[in-house]
Amino acid sequence: MALRGRTAQHRVWLLVSMAALGVLVLPATRVAADQNPAGCTQNNLALDIGRDRTIVRNGDTIVYTISAANVDSPQGRACNFSATTFMFYAPAADGTPTGQASVIRSNVDFPAGTARTVLGTVSYSVAVNPGVTNTVAKATAVGTLHDAPINDQANVVKTLGSAVTQPHTTLFTFETLVGTVPPLTALTTYVEKNDSSTPAPMVSVTVTDDGCSPVIYASGDANGNKILDPGEAWVFGCSRPITEPGTFVSHVAAAGMNLDDNRAAPPEAAQVSITVQAAKGLPATTVQTGAGQLKGAIPVTGPSVPVAPLGVLGLVLIGTGVLCMRSRRLPGP
Repeated sequence: MALRGRTAQHRVWLLVSMAALGVLVLPATRVAADQNPAGCTQNNLALDIGRDRTIVRNGDTIVYTISAANVDSPQGRACNFSATTFMFYAPAADGTPTGQASVIRSNVDFPAGTARTVLGTVSYSVAVNPGVTNTVAKATAVGTLHDAPINDQANVVKTLGSAVTQPHTTLFTFETLVGTVPPLTALTTYVEKNDSSTPAPMVSVTVTDDGCSPVIYASGDANGNKILDPGEAWVFGCSRPITEPGTFVSHVAAAGMNLDDNRAAPPEAAQVSITVQAAKGLPATTVQTGAGQLKGAIPVTGPSVPVAPLGVLGLVLIGTGVLCMRSRRLPGP
């Protein structure tokens, strides 16, 4: 007990002596060994991902910019980040951010007070499946957060989507020859159908035919809004005289503008050939189809092409560059 009392007296004497010398004595505190800066309270790493286009089609290129900052907030002081890796994940074919991954920057220190810094840019060529309407990219940051005596791994994730439009139309064309003596009349019917895999309304829809003019709209705008809505099929028509035997080639084109992005819809083009031959009489003909026989149909010459009953005598032309040929004989002497 005497030893302990003497030790206590010695401590009191030491404290009094230090106070007399002007030395401030404070109680010991726990050292925050890796809290940096001292007293920081916030995980304030801000990760940004931006892009230069908001609505895209397949084949377009989106340029993404990835940046980051680490500054104080009204809630408190930012803590340091170290050994930080920044990654970018491109959209996959289904539109989710699970495509090709790439490292933007690695082993980067982001101390408190770091202003917004551009880390890099990534170009992505849009390639999504039919029907996909949104394509999403992702940026991530993984680093060491110096917020406590024990280091913590911190993760920051940001995603960003872009609208996708996939306009598409299919052009159908078929003809009927009217008459048995010259001049015959070639009646051409054109059908432009909006079969886009995403909702893509179209305006300023036109059909042109370098072998027949004018091509006139006939029907199909069900709600009268002058928009070729998804699922609608507009019908156009044109007629021209055939006064002599020969082969008559016609180049048809359809065009319009996609309202989603105010860009031209993919053009449709086709070629039709009609062959008229002189003959003493016009024999009745029959064409066999999957739906049965089309009596009185015009025989097809040249390469085989599909035949389908459309309510009006004729052949279907689908897609681009399909050659549809028809043959008929003019009465001869």
